[in-house]
Amino acid sequence: INAEYGGFASLMSFAHPQHQPRRRSVPAPKNPKARSQHIARVRSIVQQPSASDEVEGKAQCWTVPGERRTIDMHGLTFSSEFENGNGHFDEGASADEWCVWTQPDGAGTEFENGNRSWFHFWVKANEGSNVKLRVRGMNKLKYLYDRGMRPVYKRVLSMHKYERLTEPCVYEAEETGASIWWNFSLKQEDDLVYFAFTYPYTYADCETKIDRWQERAAEVGEVYMERELLCLTPQSRNVHLLTLSSTRGIMNETERPIDGLFPAEQQRPRCFDPASKKVVFVSARVHPGEVPGQFVLDGLLNFLLHSSDARAAAFRDTFVLKVIPMLNPDGVALGHYRSDCYGVNLNRCYGAPDQVRAISIFAAKEVMRELVQWYGSENVYYFDLHAHANKRGCFFYGNNTEDPDQLCTIQRIPKLITLSTQHLHYDCLLYTSPSPRDS
Repeated sequence: INAEYGGFASLMSFAHPQHQPRRRSVPAPKNPKARSQHIARVRSIVQQPSASDEVEGKAQCWTVPGERRTIDMHGLTFSSEFENGNGHFDEGASADEWCVWTQPDGAGTEFENGNRSWFHFWVKANEGSNVKLRVRGMNKLKYLYDRGMRPVYKRVLSMHKYERLTEPCVYEAEETGASIWWNFSLKQEDDLVYFAFTYPYTYADCETKIDRWQERAAEVGEVYMERELLCLTPQSRNVHLLTLSSTRGIMNETERPIDGLFPAEQQRPRCFDPASKKVVFVSARVHPGEVPGQFVLDGLLNFLLHSSDARAAAFRDTFVLKVIPMLNPDGVALGHYRSDCYGVNLNRCYGAPDQVRAISIFAAKEVMRELVQWYGSENVYYFDLHAHANKRGCFFYGNNTEDPDQLCTIQRIPKLITLSTQHLHYDCLLYTSPSPRDS
């Protein structure tokens, strides 16, 4: 699967469940009244979006106090007031150069931090014109732009998807961080153009894609696919859990409910004979700005739902695929680069995830524990899809362990994959020494 999008490299973090620390579950409210109170308490902690900011009926934007997210000047309109939007605009801009400032994750709240590289905004012209656009206040990513990284754009009137800018993009270091600028031609009256750090994949896109995967699964013979609402985020967005396999080895018994999760109270998926199948658990988008990992997941599911590919059929007959398509939908919808709505890096919460503030990570671990209990720790594999700003190509980061047999098991999987594809670089594997980051 080609994972190179926007100069990023794909990163698959491989973790064996046997190495994960165990934490006792804290039951969450089960009855509807208690759950409503629970959600209200969560919402009181973070600033919530207003009803007027609803986008496509699926998510809401977080309007940042005191920042100009829409502005009209010199015959142009700029805006980032939409899902996944990020950018506020310099009112002192001239007609020769327009400045867009990236907003830090959690901007305007007590959770504001220094992560600020994602931008996504649109420009609308009253008449055709040539403009110079500068994005300022970014984190320093000189490595990316020295190697040809350029923003992407989409003309609403004439393009169906985003494309990379053809004109050069200039990177400059500044006291406030870094800036990039480029020239662009707005060709016709009312030409509305979107610009983004790299190819966007929004929360609404993810919801739509899951619908399409379900439709495709229904068209492919002997495919078993279930979609569950695993949990709600602090801002009440959906975190889904998908199950994909064939009907081979399927049992009448269903998976057990987990306290505090699956708020829709739907029937759990059916179990499979642990003697006939193993489990591959895949998640993505714990960091909102690492979009390439999301495209890898997209390609994986498109491939495994292929109706005539013998490899896809063999995978479905051999494995049960569990997928959490988007671990941090709040951060994605808010236009964050690395954090959730609390300004927290969820990738540092696996050691002891909070059931309220880091509920998606808590949920992923609880599901993993149930899978290990049913299938055995040697038969469950977890791949977390990321992207990297300083490395190219496709590679693995893996757990470090002092047990040579376990280390061999962890390293064997990437080695076997390199025998099947030229896109994975085994020499780029990294198994870090034990440290707080390993959690």
